[in-house]
Amino acid sequence: MNAPHLSLSSRLAKRVRQHSQGKRISRRWLVTVSLCLLVFSALPAAHADGLVFQLPEGDGTLAVFSVTSDATMQLQLSEKIDVSLLDDSTKAMLARQEMKLNREVSVATVGKETVSQQPCRWLQYQVRDGESPSPPVTLETLVPKNLCVRGKDPLMGSIKTFFNWKDADRANGAIVQPPGFDRIRYELERLRPIFPPPLTNERELAREDVETPVKTFSGCRVVTGTTNFAGALLADGLWDFSSTFTIWLHEEAPFGVVKMRCQSEGRELSEESTVLSTNDTTMILSRVESGAQRILPEVQKAKNP
Repeated sequence: MNAPHLSLSSRLAKRVRQHSQGKRISRRWLVTVSLCLLVFSALPAAHADGLVFQLPEGDGTLAVFSVTSDATMQLQLSEKIDVSLLDDSTKAMLARQEMKLNREVSVATVGKETVSQQPCRWLQYQVRDGESPSPPVTLETLVPKNLCVRGKDPLMGSIKTFFNWKDADRANGAIVQPPGFDRIRYELERLRPIFPPPLTNERELAREDVETPVKTFSGCRVVTGTTNFAGALLADGLWDFSSTFTIWLHEEAPFGVVKMRCQSEGRELSEESTVLSTNDTTMILSRVESGAQRILPEVQKAKNP
């Protein structure tokens, strides 16, 4: 996913590749850093009911959220990596990095289908990073309608799941996908930061009015709680994070969510490195549109990159 640390990891990639002796050592580390950071830092990391607390009746409704983040990252290399092979500018990136980022996240209803007598809805998610030349990350899932309510987990209840191919899929040898790796689950879990299961230690705060570019939502319900997550990454990597999450809810918002804030700490692990990350992220409903459609046709999804 487009991530706060993507531009940083890209610079690391370029610099490490400049070291002829370090190429073989750093390739696996580099791929892991780039892909793991794409996953972890794209969105506010927390476990709640995601962006779907309710469903609009009709198809084509698109809700767009503006995302601002204060993030940090620190890369720690294992003893397998010879730091002396890296130039001074790359070594400097081993120190704690601070960054401010702006992105967009959208969720849309883009179709209906009945599966084994169960009414289902197609949901589409996109993440756009203005600093990245890559196309937005796109995921489309078919979910039973009765799971698209508060207290359920629509993400992992997906019956059909399609995702767009990433740049790394097309790069020769860039992705290390071990035997048995569940790519569909991985793509779903990339959205865990905005579409997790219900919070633990959940409690309600005093109602608040929230001003957004769409309108002022009066008397929003405010829910807060904590969560933990652990999952698998490409290149035999692992990632985990813990979060405190606050959600502002209103029935007049298309999917129920008006605003989110998440404060999280996490890490990505590989054989050669550990990436420590923190995020303080706020999402706010910025516009609502109609006419959204599926953009990943079946014939395209069936093809290899």
